[in-house]
Amino acid sequence: MTAVLLDIENAVIRYGDITAVNGVGLSVAAGEAVALLGANGAGKSTLMKAIIGLLPLSSGRIALAGEDIGRLRPDQRYRLGIGYCPEGRRVFPGLSVWENLAVASWDAAALRSSRIDEIFAVFPVLAERRASPAWQLSGGQQQMLAIGRALMNRPRLLLLDEPSLGLSPRLTDEVLSRIPTIAAGGTAIILAEQNVVKALQICRRATVLKIGTVAQSGPAGELADSPEMKAAFLGG
Repeated sequence: MTAVLLDIENAVIRYGDITAVNGVGLSVAAGEAVALLGANGAGKSTLMKAIIGLLPLSSGRIALAGEDIGRLRPDQRYRLGIGYCPEGRRVFPGLSVWENLAVASWDAAALRSSRIDEIFAVFPVLAERRASPAWQLSGGQQQMLAIGRALMNRPRLLLLDEPSLGLSPRLTDEVLSRIPTIAAGGTAIILAEQNVVKALQICRRATVLKIGTVAQSGPAGELADSPEMKAAFLGG
């Protein structure tokens, strides 16, 4: 059995007097893609920000490879191998595709170029547009570029927050279809996504949040067949 890479226990996150996440537990193994599902305001983005260190835990524990990282700064967590692709793409519009990737790496030039080639292999359309400024890319291509930039430090864990937001169904399929390839390379992935059908197709397991608590959790196939999930998300 693959060892657990990320382990979250009884996470509580508050904004002042408001409890946004309450008692959430979640684990991810190396090379595993786990979907984090729920409606707007369910706590998905809040939990991701706590994992990367942008929000503190009020209580609970976040461990990476057995090490408690709750007191570490975001840059320290990044160096330990956590990549984060926030909602909204946020590419550098005036830089080329190649430059957008290059600025995310501290490696020497040869290693940096090698890593960019690896990302181009995952997203071939970016290789075709390598010299184009990011503002000229389609929304789907910009999202691929944002994911590629998050992969530049070869993360052990990649957090993807709503990568399909604002994309057409065709572009959503194009972006999300790359996630199994990334996971197959050994990177653990947490995918926060409102496209429940697609997320359950490409992820091994899923956790459903409802008003900051875990409503359901289990193998993706089982959740896709559950009456509760169909009624809440799948039009059943």
